[in-house]
Amino acid sequence: VNGRRWAPIVRVDRGAITRVHKLWLTTDTGKLSGLDCQLGADGSIHAIAIERHFEVTKLLTFALPAGDGDITPDVALDLGPILHGKLNLEGIVWTPKGVVAVIDNQYAGITGPSELLVFKQEAVK
Repeated sequence: VNGRRWAPIVRVDRGAITRVHKLWLTTDTGKLSGLDCQLGADGSIHAIAIERHFEVTKLLTFALPAGDGDITPDVALDLGPILHGKLNLEGIVWTPKGVVAVIDNQYAGITGPSELLVFKQEAVK
């Protein structure tokens, strides 16, 4: 849309789709490869996601709006300048001690063992 790319974010409550949002991506090529959500005590939903495509590797955070509307994420951590596309992050999860990302090391064949990257909470803002 107008030169910008987006990914669909769907909210499902009790097995039914209740909302569909556009999550505006931060690059011309990135795609979402992993997502984890936390439900707040007040019913709010906060998410962390991986936007990646070869040299692009970013951890994005955002809150789902209570109603309709597009989502503009925050870049919590830009790993592109560090990883240079050498690691393929596939999954992500919040833990009580920080964020864990999964690397499967499978692109056109197995290139190494699966790995976990662990980020302290203060590193992912």
